[in-house]
Amino acid sequence: MPICVRCGKAYEGPERVCPSCGAPPGFTPARCGVVAMLAMRIAWGAAFLAVIVFLFGGIVALVRGQWFAGLLLIFIMAPVGYGQHVALGMAIDYARGDD
Repeated sequence: MPICVRCGKAYEGPERVCPSCGAPPGFTPARCGVVAMLAMRIAWGAAFLAVIVFLFGGIVALVRGQWFAGLLLIFIMAPVGYGQHVALGMAIDYARGDD
């Protein structure tokens, strides 16, 4: 017996839409508000910019002879920032309701 995500009422399986509110079976409303979505999108963009800064900063550090700092920025910090970028993108897709 499916449960409608819009109104929360259970209905029989053969029904094509919820008899109470008319929502289709796959309907999923937005999972977060406008301000939270804006904050996630800003953080998503900032994570991508951080990856670029880490890569350029690592290259500059290598050119200046600071090998440890350069390798740390390129091989540790940049992949971590990119991982945050990907994770925030997945969170945005989930919050938007694009399962």
